Amino acid sequence: MADLRGKNADATVPDIATWGSGNVLETGEGTVKVDLDNKASLSVFNNQEEFYEQGTWSPVIEDDSENQASFNVNGAQFIKKGREVTVYADIRQIDVSALNAGDNFRISGLPFTPETDFNTSGTVLGREMDINSPVVLAFQNGLTIRSSGTVGGWTRLTYGDVDSGALMYIQATYVIN
Repeated sequence: MADLRGKNADATVPDIATWGSGNVLETGEGTVKVDLDNKASLSVFNNQEEFYEQGTWSPVIEDDSENQASFNVNGAQFIKKGREVTVYADIRQIDVSALNAGDNFRISGLPFTPETDFNTSGTVLGREMDINSPVVLAFQNGLTIRSSGTVGGWTRLTYGDVDSGALMYIQATYVIN
């Protein structure tokens, strides 16, 4: 096998593909990303949209019974790179009066469904929430907020932990199929 490192990035492979900028091998069928410094890395995508996508999403705040809270969204965006999705949301003036007391507080409406439960990292900043050291976890049915400040494990944010008028700034990154 030929060593392609150091070759002209614009060189043409006759009747097969063309080398583009950034070590991208462009074919008539799709794009192949080749990392010439790490021979173990090879990703194949039918087009650039499969690799990178960004847009907006519509968060839904609900409880275990799928009762929904009302709120204002001051922005909710996502960035998808390959199988990794990062979501951001600025949620304000949360009215939890329609939620069941004691039920878990969940944010659904994710732009892509997480591959499995717990495959995430995320943070939340907020006001009018009774929770210590919050983290965001992605589940296939949405995001949950957990507190690490309890003895013996994580505690989910529930309806009773959020006062009406609360606001949240959420960021979470998770993997999809």
